[in-house]
Amino acid sequence: MRKRLWILPLLCLAIPAFAQWRTDSVADGLILRSFDGNECTTGRPQSIRVLDLDTSVPGWDIQLQYDANERLCSDAVVQAGGIAGINAGFEPEALDIRSNGETLRSVEIRSNDRRWFMHQGRLAWNCPSDFSIARRDSSTAMNFLTSGPLLIVDHNSSIANGYVAPSLTDDELRKLHHHDLNNFAWLHHPRTIVAVTDSGHVLFITIDGRFNQATGMSLAEAADFLAHNFNVRDAINMDGGGSTTMVVKGYGDSETSVVNHPCDDGQFTHNNQRNLTSFLVLVKK
Repeated sequence: MRKRLWILPLLCLAIPAFAQWRTDSVADGLILRSFDGNECTTGRPQSIRVLDLDTSVPGWDIQLQYDANERLCSDAVVQAGGIAGINAGFEPEALDIRSNGETLRSVEIRSNDRRWFMHQGRLAWNCPSDFSIARRDSSTAMNFLTSGPLLIVDHNSSIANGYVAPSLTDDELRKLHHHDLNNFAWLHHPRTIVAVTDSGHVLFITIDGRFNQATGMSLAEAADFLAHNFNVRDAINMDGGGSTTMVVKGYGDSETSVVNHPCDDGQFTHNNQRNLTSFLVLVKK
């Protein structure tokens, strides 16, 4: 059966929040935080990138990009004239998306579908300062994107513990389909996450995985990590695995500006982006 190491979060509280982090000021109001090493919440090697956008700084736009024909995250950032970006929602079959008031795709996933959790929550905003994360609803915001599961709601990070049935053994969890929420939540995957804080910051996060240098996290671990390091109010899981990609202009790879380590080719480099349909791009007006 699974064992929980309850002492690890307590150890984290004794360490200054950003003691092992590299911090780069990308532009006015945008900071890139990078961590590579043994991370105390999980007790394992991790490679983490956090783009921290202060929405009180004027001139920023969060653009929701969608291309049914798929493209690379680095191309989406360049084509939008952006400074940075991450991959966004899951496959089109599990995606409601509205950009600048135009509905680009709308689907309904029933609760008995394996993929229902990909549709559980949503991002919604008209401008960066009203960016919100909540359960999927009928928001009329100009920009809207479904994803999931929710990791933190109103500072409650314990909800992520409820995504794995306590009666299942580790071997039983491993045998489940990868679209089964128990398997998806329990395994240590690469993760892409978006979060908001009470102070008006929007965080765009990649957690690399499937490497010795970067083991990835379960959903519960990711929620604990965000709560202990960033005092996140609300957070939502986005598409992860080989899709997890972050681009920051002028950082990372010299050609693509990918700053994390996409995992599809098994090489711990910046060089293996996956073609995807949706992206969140940060543009400075």
